[in-house]
Amino acid sequence: MQSKLSNYTYHLPVELVSQIQFMIAKALASIEKFALSLTNINVWAALFTYIPSRLFDIFVYWIVLYMLLLELPAINRKLFLSVPFHYQQKIIFIGQRVKLALFGFLKAQIFVGVCIFALSAVTFYILKTPFPIILSLLLVVLDIIPFLDSFIILIPWAIYQAFTGEYLFAIALLLLTVGLFLVRRMIEPKIIGDKIGLSSLTTFIAMFVGFKVFGFLGILIGPLLVVVLLSIFQPTTKNLPPLQK
Repeated sequence: MQSKLSNYTYHLPVELVSQIQFMIAKALASIEKFALSLTNINVWAALFTYIPSRLFDIFVYWIVLYMLLLELPAINRKLFLSVPFHYQQKIIFIGQRVKLALFGFLKAQIFVGVCIFALSAVTFYILKTPFPIILSLLLVVLDIIPFLDSFIILIPWAIYQAFTGEYLFAIALLLLTVGLFLVRRMIEPKIIGDKIGLSSLTTFIAMFVGFKVFGFLGILIGPLLVVVLLSIFQPTTKNLPPLQK
């Protein structure tokens, strides 16, 4: 495996290849350790006592969930009995907007991820880079994580290719970096804003503030909070621009 990996990755940066080899060696060591642990009788005894209890917990959970879903309409009616009709409409209105915003946000993230994957895969295919699909998926993951980005790999890779004389390869990597940056930083807020009913600037600010306050989940929480606040202060009329499904 190491020999084949060397043949496929000889033109990649040495640091990247070293990290891949280190990860493979670490994974093999973990598999070996796990395989040796399976020979311990205590492990099997603990497993056979753990599985029945977990299966019982899962069975009880689904039964309770099913019963709760059956009683949910009655619970909602009881909760709304003491709430004025105007506030009932407002709560239902906010719930519908948050639901549509949540699904719109997820659809937008999937669409942006597909765009990044397609752009990366085409570039790596033209450059005849080994494992273009894996590298493209890696860039998608890096672009999703806020405190990381694709330039962490692409910029050092482009510098290395420039030092080795592969100037066209380096320029292609730099163009790919710029393209992914434009997709993630400019196109993404516009797409998400259209899906959840907010402007691009409002969406970008909400995502940034949400990330600073709540961390990674703040990227989702920030726009949803803005949707809730706008729904509270907006009348529940047909004149309100609907969210895109």
